[in-house]
Amino acid sequence: MSWITCPRSRTKSTPSNVARLALGGSGLRFDPPAHMAASYCAGRREDEPRLRLQPAAGMYGSVLDLVPLLRWLMAGESVAAAMLTPQAAGPLDFDERWGLGLALQHVGLVHAGRVAWHTGRTFGHRAVLFVLPDRGLGVAVLANFREAGGVEDLAAFALQTALLERDGLDLPASVGDAESRPRAPFDHAALQAHVGRYANEFERRPPRHRARRPRLARRGSAAPP
Repeated sequence: MSWITCPRSRTKSTPSNVARLALGGSGLRFDPPAHMAASYCAGRREDEPRLRLQPAAGMYGSVLDLVPLLRWLMAGESVAAAMLTPQAAGPLDFDERWGLGLALQHVGLVHAGRVAWHTGRTFGHRAVLFVLPDRGLGVAVLANFREAGGVEDLAAFALQTALLERDGLDLPASVGDAESRPRAPFDHAALQAHVGRYANEFERRPPRHRARRPRLARRGSAAPP
């Protein structure tokens, strides 16, 4: 995991700069590196299938390679600004907010101002990155085992801790914290009308009949009648 703080940058962002960032200065690449971390599943090493060039799950890099990308997003200029801008919502989006390739809200960071994040996964690797442009904070978490579904929660927790330690900003109280659940109202007379002993089908068993064992007669004695 890697997390950074970043002041606003004055570097002009253009599509060509984005391409150089992804393929050059940051170390991100479309071909797997020679010393890529092995992937694991259920504690056993597994081969990571090679993916063709595609918009998802096709880029390789380390957390350090993602730091320039985080800084560029936090600078929020030109193309980065467009990625951080909420797009038109459709009828099935409900309360979700999406930018260009980025989710723009997270339930664990509602107190942090603007938030943008993205996850990635292959057969045996998991990845997530978060940026808080208003706070100058970013975090990236990578894992090399298939069961690492908690990378998102780990990244959000790291930012929650950073906000609390650096800015004194704690999570807002949830609705219902320190409150007992109200009791449902019932009519006492209606409850009394249903008081009684109930039997289900398992309690309605036919009586058991025990078979009497025949008595054994001793030698030299007559058998009982």
